Amino acid sequence: MGNTSGKKDALKSDSSSTLVFEAGQKPFPSEEECKQALAAHEKAVKPPTKEFIFDDDLVEVVPPKKMTIPTVIRWENGGRKVLLSGSFNDWKTRIPMNYSNNEFTAIIELPEGDHEYKFCVDGRWVHDPNGPTTNDNFGGRNNVISVRKTDMDVFDALDTDANLSINSGSIKSVSGSPPGTYGQIIPSHVTPVIVRDGTNASVPPILPPHLLHVILNKDIVDHDDPSLLPEPDYVSLNHLYALSIKDGVMTLSATFRYREKFVTTLLYKPIVPD
Repeated sequence: MGNTSGKKDALKSDSSSTLVFEAGQKPFPSEEECKQALAAHEKAVKPPTKEFIFDDDLVEVVPPKKMTIPTVIRWENGGRKVLLSGSFNDWKTRIPMNYSNNEFTAIIELPEGDHEYKFCVDGRWVHDPNGPTTNDNFGGRNNVISVRKTDMDVFDALDTDANLSINSGSIKSVSGSPPGTYGQIIPSHVTPVIVRDGTNASVPPILPPHLLHVILNKDIVDHDDPSLLPEPDYVSLNHLYALSIKDGVMTLSATFRYREKFVTTLLYKPIVPD
């Protein structure tokens, strides 16, 4: 019983002595003292700063991608197997050429500049005597082709070709319609086709080799996504391609470009016999 009263006195004395300030002492620090204490604390815990030195030698410079233009190279001097090599691939690989209409052709993406090339016909290296040549520094000759900046733009290239044709006399500037007879007969297998020189031909004109490379006939780029097609050549854009009619179905395709994207559309139409 006596111990109980002693505990009560101890609790009373503790509760009455929580905060005791001496005479003239401020109960709380001033605002300026708080700022100084905070600044001292930040300076103590802040890690030392290191000066960053920019070294140009450590930066990898990625050269811009060169613009290229699809260029047709022809070989019209016979042979069974014709390969192509040149300065555009550092003479390291041989590109097989496609045979069509009594000539071999290959389409190469070439950047601006002069490019030397040569043909390997049935295992023998030769140059085309009908084309421009240059010395190969080994006592022989190489063919040379020049790609200019104006060839990169379609309209500039067409204007350049037209000016060269007019200056050479192959095209004469005329006013009005070109000379010749006109009619309403649609060419077919029965009616012959009138070609440029006025003679008759039993077959349509030869398709330009640029249009023979159809992306729908190429191998799949990504087997996980078969709908992803390789990037087409710009000369094949806005052309309508028709596949031979099989099993009573006609297949049409066309490729269009919107900015940096290409879209190929396929149309299937059943052919109903009359």
